[in-house]
Amino acid sequence: MDVFAAVTALPEVEETADSSRAAFDAMLWDRKLRGAASELSRRSALAGAASSAGIDGIEIEWKVWEAGQAGDDTAMGRAASGVVAMYAELPSLGPVWERAPLQALAKMHTLVAVPVTPEVVGRPRTGEPQDPLHLGTSPTPQEVPARLTALAQRITAPTSAPALVVAAVVHAELMTLQPFTYGSGLVARAVDRLVLAGRGIDPDNWSVPEAGVHTQGRTTYARTLRGYATGQPEAVAAWVRFYCAAVAAGTEGLAALVQ
Repeated sequence: MDVFAAVTALPEVEETADSSRAAFDAMLWDRKLRGAASELSRRSALAGAASSAGIDGIEIEWKVWEAGQAGDDTAMGRAASGVVAMYAELPSLGPVWERAPLQALAKMHTLVAVPVTPEVVGRPRTGEPQDPLHLGTSPTPQEVPARLTALAQRITAPTSAPALVVAAVVHAELMTLQPFTYGSGLVARAVDRLVLAGRGIDPDNWSVPEAGVHTQGRTTYARTLRGYATGQPEAVAAWVRFYCAAVAAGTEGLAALVQ
């Protein structure tokens, strides 16, 4: 069964995905952005790291991230250094993600978690996850490996669904599964970039989808994810609509990153 196509058929999902796709297309045709493509990709990754960290409560001023000083020998600084390391590796993980998503997830988690939980990295959790958004949706540890394998199979199978719907479902599955003891949300939001690039929506990762999600607020983000976890069709559709609008917002204001 093509789960992504089934989600696309839910009310207003395809229309929302098409509308959000238009925002990405407009971004890619922006001459000013195209003239600063390499620098924009680099700065977007840094802005994404900062925004994603902020969602999980790793609140560090943007000027500190810009100066390359977010990672220091404090608890928050060690967490930030892991996020920076993971985002720096994302460009090389694109091909791995396309053929072996679980391998890419393990590598991403290793990078983000080593500075924080060096004894538990790169493998599914065996207990309860840390849950900074208080989602309360995670399955038992025994269920995690099978669900991860099923998700990987869906990711690598053909689908007729729009790329943004695929990205929304993959994001929500990882967020509600919380496959790792620490950092599941950080990994899930970084995966957005692999999906959007690999499926041609944002091939060079100019946008900052994490900022779009952050702008919507932790409360709304968490509420729509909890709805998705119920499996109710309207709640699943509501999540996808939220996600598409949020990541489209991450295409705005990019010129400021490279001025």
